[in-house]
Amino acid sequence: MKNYIKTIFIKTQEYLLKFKHLELLTGFLIGITAALSISILTFEKKPNQTILENIDKIDTLSLIETFDTLDSPLDTVEYYPGVKERPKSKRSRYDSVGLPRNRKWLYAYELRGKHVSGKKKKAFRKWKKNHMAEFIDYVANAAIDERQHFPKILPSVYTAQAILESAYGTSRLSVQGNNLFGHKYRGKDKTFIIVNDDSPTDRFTVYKSTWYSIRSHSHLMKRRYTPRVYGNPKYRKNWYRALCGGLTVKESKAYHAKGHSLYATSCMTDPCYVDKLEYIVKKHKLWKYDK
Repeated sequence: MKNYIKTIFIKTQEYLLKFKHLELLTGFLIGITAALSISILTFEKKPNQTILENIDKIDTLSLIETFDTLDSPLDTVEYYPGVKERPKSKRSRYDSVGLPRNRKWLYAYELRGKHVSGKKKKAFRKWKKNHMAEFIDYVANAAIDERQHFPKILPSVYTAQAILESAYGTSRLSVQGNNLFGHKYRGKDKTFIIVNDDSPTDRFTVYKSTWYSIRSHSHLMKRRYTPRVYGNPKYRKNWYRALCGGLTVKESKAYHAKGHSLYATSCMTDPCYVDKLEYIVKKHKLWKYDK
């Protein structure tokens, strides 16, 4: 049993190095360790064989793996346009995979899998994992192609922005407007879509296809943000500073106070837009696309 306690300590250290934001895991594992320690002290002289056998049956490795499904606080805080929206009708029908039958986009609570249970929840998680991988592959390779025309583009940051702004291409804006980067509408005609973002009546650009959205984003990066990249554009921090005016909420607010524009208002909220991007890059190892 002492070996189990040692295993828990070792796995706790490894896990916390990988996921620094899971405070719940820390508290839980500390509690488990404490409980096992007390059990040893309590039954050391007069051991209760049944209790000790049950404790020895704990599969610590499975226990650790269970927490891989927990969301980090940076996962649960979302900024994409439409994240505040909810279906008008409480009755939504879903197919065997947990996808809506009457629409092609997902609301925030649905993307988190809160709308289904049992076998359907398991099927939805499998679909979500595959969809996320396909979306990342599509945008990352598109970014690599765009870099041939816009050399200073950094695919990791580019892809992280698409993930953050479109919820992996599942938001209403990305589905109905082919808008992957949350670009606001600046024109004078009626080719826009209204999505709840900074206000319930915010207007966003509608693109003919996702390719047009990607190319538009490349032009925006070149025109407005590439000139702000000081130093080597191959470093993510330099791009973060260009987008948010700094690496922290305080720096972004100070930059904005001087009259400069920011890519997103969430640069000035906690957690900062920069933190979200960097978390996404590391979570999906997007840095590999920069090579």
